[in-house]
Amino acid sequence: MAPAVSRARGRLGRAGPATVLVAAVLLLAAAGGPGARASRPLRGGAGDRAGRQDAGGDNAGGDPRPLVGVVTQSGSPAPEGHTYIAASYIKFVEASGARAVPILEGSTRAEVEALFPRLNAVVFPGGNVRLTEPNNPFMETLTHLYLLAEGANERGEYFPIWAVCLGFEALTILASGRDSVYRSFNAEDYAAALAWTDDVWQGRLFADFGNELIGKLANQPLAFENHKHGLAVADFSQYLAADYLLLSTSKDRDDRAYVSTIEHKTKPYYGFQWHPEKNLFEWNPTEVTLAHTADAISVTNKLCLFFGKELRKRHVVRPPEAEREIEKLLIYNYPLKYTGRLKPSGGVESGFDEAYIL
Repeated sequence: MAPAVSRARGRLGRAGPATVLVAAVLLLAAAGGPGARASRPLRGGAGDRAGRQDAGGDNAGGDPRPLVGVVTQSGSPAPEGHTYIAASYIKFVEASGARAVPILEGSTRAEVEALFPRLNAVVFPGGNVRLTEPNNPFMETLTHLYLLAEGANERGEYFPIWAVCLGFEALTILASGRDSVYRSFNAEDYAAALAWTDDVWQGRLFADFGNELIGKLANQPLAFENHKHGLAVADFSQYLAADYLLLSTSKDRDDRAYVSTIEHKTKPYYGFQWHPEKNLFEWNPTEVTLAHTADAISVTNKLCLFFGKELRKRHVVRPPEAEREIEKLLIYNYPLKYTGRLKPSGGVESGFDEAYIL
């Protein structure tokens, strides 16, 4: 058993029973209509079968109708008893040429395992959940998905993880096996440049960016950072460097360096302490350092194209008759709310322009 898998399973053992775990293989409740929680899980079905990475490149045999799971979480802007996904993550998935499937925090492990073979990739999104809180359903959901991805990749299948901000922090906790790997940083609403390491040229993530855009990312604050915690370079070197490439660091308001971009050396796991999706899909006027310049938009577009190529390397066989079942899983079954209005007293309703409420 790989060390990261062993550590993650150990974490689950400490966290609590599997009944509070993962996700979203969910049918809409017959009486509830759009927006209601599903009444029973839709099992994986014989029609879906995940294959190994396509050896013919990005376009040869790639999955023409990819599905990407995105994990929900509780808290603002969701009402009590509901969860949400910021619409910017769904738009990023769509811009990558895929459809999004919500993975509800707090569903059972069996539901996640039934859904997993249908997916081409999963997004660990940003948010404001306390990851180290005992029995946290969001973190337990991520843990089960991580274990399933580890198993798939170790079997020679191809399953990407795209981890952003809070999701990045969760990925590194799971990979390191340490809840205490994070330190405090002063980087809320603080766009930053990316200080590249030599490993950026060895990695996959920025290989198609070109020298000009790489240079602009190094010299302009195009990467929107919005976090209170971060991973110090020394901690990365101690706990993660054996398996991951450190592609970039950034500095907070106090001129302290932290890890800002990583990728796994052999598996398709990509971690961003910053927000690739926000440049193109969020317009919160209180996030004053968020860039919407042509260069900032180019960064998001390039990463959308990269993610689209990655998730198509996992070819899931879906017969035409499976489409009706797939429709019931899609995010479009849930209401999209405008959650970024300005308040009369100042500020905004939430940090996201739009959110799906589940």
